[in-house]
Amino acid sequence: MRRPRYRDLPIAAKLLVPFLISMIVWGVLGTQVLLSGSAREASGVASTRLAVALEVGRSAFSTASARLIETVRFAAHTEGLGDALDRRDSVRLTQLIEGIAANAGHERLQVIDRGGTVVVTVKLAGTEPVAATGGRATHPLIVDAARGVITAESTVVLDGGRVMAVVPAKNLAGEVVGAVVAAETAERIVGDMAAGTGVRMTLFDASGERVAGAGPP
Repeated sequence: MRRPRYRDLPIAAKLLVPFLISMIVWGVLGTQVLLSGSAREASGVASTRLAVALEVGRSAFSTASARLIETVRFAAHTEGLGDALDRRDSVRLTQLIEGIAANAGHERLQVIDRGGTVVVTVKLAGTEPVAATGGRATHPLIVDAARGVITAESTVVLDGGRVMAVVPAKNLAGEVVGAVVAAETAERIVGDMAAGTGVRMTLFDASGERVAGAGPP
């Protein structure tokens, strides 16, 4: 059977052939344009999502830092704390900060003397505060705050897997006699940063070492 040739086709078919070829060509081109557009759109959506997540993370970290600062300021300005620290009265210091630590809910609240020695630490074991003594502050900025070298009202540092806020403590004479330190685990803060964003957040220290991470792998 002889295969029909273009010149043998009816006039209606001859008119449709170029149109069909054009449709096929435009269909291929259109698919490429749509795929390209979808890729650009997906990239734009991903970039927007990451930008929103980054802003959420920054806001959560700022909120956590502000809460730590609020706690140490309140504790440092509690009546009698500076004089109790000047006397190294760990019993009285515990009485003064135990309730503050419980209400704040941070991982720990410490009072250190001018030499960097921890006079008292109140940690949260579940919901109950547990007091302890001993130890030394190691971060240079915390030690300097306790010595009165740093004039800033409050300082936030990242040290040993914890985010810490420190405020100098003064006696009635206005002399710096040590400092109050509030600490929260970096894991908990990063968890708050990543919550609800759908992306993984990682916190690094100043040297580039990973400190904590949370969110999808």
